Amino acid sequence: MNLSVNPSENFSGNFLIVLQTHTTSSNDHQKEQLRYCGAKKPEVTKRCVRSLLASVKYARTHLPQLSFFIKVFDDHSDFESLQVLTQDFQASGLDYDIESLETRGIMPSILRCYEYGRDFGKDLVYFVQDDYLYFETCIYEMVTEFQRFSEIVQAPISIFPYNDPYRYSLKNIREKVHVFQGSKRFWRTNLHPSCCFMVPHALLVNEWDLFQAMGNSRIYSGMEQDTIGKLYIERSYVMFSPIPSLALHMQLETERDPFIDWKPLWDQFADSETAKFSLPPGDIFLNVGCGRVPINLSTLKRKFTEVRVDSDPQALAHIAGTIQDLRHIPSKSVAVVYASHVLEHIFWHELFGVMKEFQRVLHDGGLAVVAVPNLASIGDWLKDERILATVYNSPGGSITPLDMLYGYRPYTAAGMAGMQHKIGFNTYLLERIFRESGWNHVFIADQGSQIIALASMTEFPEDVETFLAL
Repeated sequence: MNLSVNPSENFSGNFLIVLQTHTTSSNDHQKEQLRYCGAKKPEVTKRCVRSLLASVKYARTHLPQLSFFIKVFDDHSDFESLQVLTQDFQASGLDYDIESLETRGIMPSILRCYEYGRDFGKDLVYFVQDDYLYFETCIYEMVTEFQRFSEIVQAPISIFPYNDPYRYSLKNIREKVHVFQGSKRFWRTNLHPSCCFMVPHALLVNEWDLFQAMGNSRIYSGMEQDTIGKLYIERSYVMFSPIPSLALHMQLETERDPFIDWKPLWDQFADSETAKFSLPPGDIFLNVGCGRVPINLSTLKRKFTEVRVDSDPQALAHIAGTIQDLRHIPSKSVAVVYASHVLEHIFWHELFGVMKEFQRVLHDGGLAVVAVPNLASIGDWLKDERILATVYNSPGGSITPLDMLYGYRPYTAAGMAGMQHKIGFNTYLLERIFRESGWNHVFIADQGSQIIALASMTEFPEDVETFLAL
């Protein structure tokens, strides 16, 4: 690896970032009250990951000879957070891969990250957790200072980009700390490791016993110090942290850097109000999931304007969102909500929230139109080789009974986890969901391989018959 002391010279090598994400927790409400930003974990993850992507993009621009790759290990985050995460990565233009873990818990996740860094890292490996908020120059400064400090101390070093105020307590008064002048700030030596730090790949391989011990440790206050902390206490390695911080730990009040105003950086990565779509005048046909509409809307008695919502940038949607998150759509602003082959991609317990969201955005007299695969139509097909026969053709290709059950296999094979099916329907089940969600008028049409549901909180509009053609 060629990392010059002078940032203007060429940099070459591989920078592997291994990121842990996790947004679901049984006690997150309690943690929300304790975090100094006052946010739920999904919001913390979203903003922190966005800040990391911005910092990597800055480094990639200023260090063009350095190759960046981000590997994400997700520990059972909620569906909406994964959709947002995927969308943000796709929009970043960075090389990445997101893998959902089968194991649960922070320690198995940490061990998997260490194993991946050991097996696939080459030069620099940065282990990252999803609750650190990054300044734009963070990754760039970490890389450019790495060689400088390595030459000064004549030993492999690691970098932890957070100047933890907790480490300035009087109980650490006897620790010997050295302060070095960097190109843009001072840096201090640090004897207290965290799960978020950058190391040369060779260090990771040579001292694997300590990383393995950390990943297999029980959770207690001294777990880092008793494992990877031995790198700096017993094995002569040196860790540096910047003064002031280049990344902020968005957790307890005791971890808030007292000399940095975190709020502007935090606000920078919120969902932008300017991203909200301004609905055109007239009757809105809200196509959630950007499904194909099999009739020309202009043939209806009223003139509709189609507005498309999807989390996939390739769907050419007007609004980035999911069927579970229509926050950008004002209440009582839509004439028709249309969702073609979307409901089967969410869990049973999530369906009722979707129904309430549909009811919120529809104006009085509005209509919900939903199409789903009809599992009753393939009952006999599941008994023999017809499980792989074509039931119908979609824009993506031929659909088999197996695809109707679990999701279109070419899409899931391409890593599109959101295309997995998480529930199935027959006419009874689809009508029951609408009825139990409080819709006053429901009509179900069995169309063979699919079912169409029409629902309204008031009387059906006069042109409702036309929608049966959908």
